[in-house]
Amino acid sequence: MTHAHPAPTRREVPLAILWLGVLLAPLAWTVQELASYAITAHACFPARDPRYTLPIGRAADWHHAVQLGAILLGVAGLALALWSWRATSAAERTHPEHQAEVGEGRSRFMALAGLLVSGIFLLNLLLNAVPLFFLDGCA
Repeated sequence: MTHAHPAPTRREVPLAILWLGVLLAPLAWTVQELASYAITAHACFPARDPRYTLPIGRAADWHHAVQLGAILLGVAGLALALWSWRATSAAERTHPEHQAEVGEGRSRFMALAGLLVSGIFLLNLLLNAVPLFFLDGCA
């Protein structure tokens, strides 16, 4: 007697895509925070006469590049999570009680978690980037 796997729809979306949907935007936010701090700390020293430049170019240009790159990664994470959500919509067609009994819906749960996490961190990325395009970095 063979038994079916408790979550037969688990292979509709690769596990790596599910994890990227959950983790890509938070990782982009982390890189944005660390890189922005390092760029600002170097460019704004000493306080009386800030350099505004780095050994490899202007600090403002590097700030903008880091912000845009991080936002693009956040959008990619949200897009992967949205694709995962849509790809796992077949799991929604069964009754929720039955899903809990047989272990279905795990992929859909990770896709939903990716949508929520990526959405929140993408908002953080945008809110962190806006002041750098309008204000002096050393103010």
